[in-house]
Amino acid sequence: MRGNKLLTIFVAVIVLFSGVIPINMQHVNAATKSKADTIFKDLPSNHWAIDAIHWGYNEGIVKGDSNGNFNPNNNVTEPEFLAMIVRAYSNDFTVRKVESGEKWYIPYFDLATDNFWQFSGQNALYQRYQVANIVYSMLQGSYKSDAASIQFLLDTKLSTGKVSATVEGYLPYENLNRAEAIVFIKRMKQLYPSVKEYIGRSVTSSTGLRNISLGDTEAALVSKLGKPNRKDSSEFNFTWYAYNDDYNRFAMYGVSSENKVVALYSNVRNVWGQNNAILVGSSFQKLKKYVGIEVKLNSFGYYQNEQNGIITNYYLDKFSDNVIDGILQYDATYGRKGTATQELIDKSYELQILDVTNAFRNKNNIKNMLIWNEKAAKAAYLHSKDMYTNKYLDHKNLAGLDPQGRLEAAGLTKFGGGENIASGYENAFAVYSGWINSWNHRDNLLYPEYKELGVGAYRNYYTQDFIMPY
Repeated sequence: MRGNKLLTIFVAVIVLFSGVIPINMQHVNAATKSKADTIFKDLPSNHWAIDAIHWGYNEGIVKGDSNGNFNPNNNVTEPEFLAMIVRAYSNDFTVRKVESGEKWYIPYFDLATDNFWQFSGQNALYQRYQVANIVYSMLQGSYKSDAASIQFLLDTKLSTGKVSATVEGYLPYENLNRAEAIVFIKRMKQLYPSVKEYIGRSVTSSTGLRNISLGDTEAALVSKLGKPNRKDSSEFNFTWYAYNDDYNRFAMYGVSSENKVVALYSNVRNVWGQNNAILVGSSFQKLKKYVGIEVKLNSFGYYQNEQNGIITNYYLDKFSDNVIDGILQYDATYGRKGTATQELIDKSYELQILDVTNAFRNKNNIKNMLIWNEKAAKAAYLHSKDMYTNKYLDHKNLAGLDPQGRLEAAGLTKFGGGENIASGYENAFAVYSGWINSWNHRDNLLYPEYKELGVGAYRNYYTQDFIMPY
């Protein structure tokens, strides 16, 4: 077991981090520079990308470091690439100013979120498939798959691939460097001098969650999205319809006994419509402006707002600059206690935790989704029930068994894994939000080697057992 990851849950505290723009990404007023200034000390005159680099410098898209070097082989982060491409199309986009206390790239992330571009929102190294995804969503207004995005670049001659003009030859999962980035952006500007006509192409009329809004009928929901993959009992006065066949589009809808949609939930990008002022991926600064008052977090670490009888919970991700990670919205009339038994509600929480965990892994570029492990789920359930019954919160039970021992007792062999536990959270969405905002729990959620998951919920005690079969 990954023992150093097995820590108990704490309520998330929202922290705003300050920062400045790295010198090699600051905007340059090229008009004040002479041609000689565009020659970088570390860039030989025969460098394969020299023309594009000089073009990018003169256009104010990139700059060298304080020592006069361009560092063409340095890897690019997602914010750096996003800033480059937005600056290249500065006539098409307006980026708001950086506010006090926020990092330099947050306005760029807000711009990408508002325009429904396919990006992860992480200050991390950028891979070549991510370039394809953001450009495809910019020009096509949608996202289908990594392969479809790459094929679009090849078909439009935006790219000829790295080793061949195929999806595999594009080398999707190789990191992008600075020279490659500016060469690509120059080629894109040549083929698409402006992208203004493409902005919002497929989302201008989108509403609610995947074009389903509060008040719509169940018939309209099923007509647009098909039958749900699962129906869950709820602690509220409605039934959850879960659509989890594609975690890029994961969504849940609360349907009342009157066959009306009365609740919406999703923790993935690009599924909430433009009529929503705040989207998954929107910044904390944007949320504060929208609310119009000081944002106060409740005891579970999220912000709740009520307007015109609609309650909205905004769940934040403090490790991704406090962006909105998930949104739960419901008609307050149906927010009262429902009639489902606690046993059915707990079973729903278990399956919902699997879904939100996989959606979280997917949007953080973890490619393998976790599959349900029934033996692990039984062990997790028994541990949650034991913690509730005996009023404790620990990975080791009162009989002295640690997670490894409890899982072996449930019949598992030849495995490694990790465990998250929590208590007191009101539902699956709240406990998931608590886990992503605690570093060690988050590490378990995003550990790429895990293949399976078992979840046990009992009376607001929760256990997640991650399995890595040998």
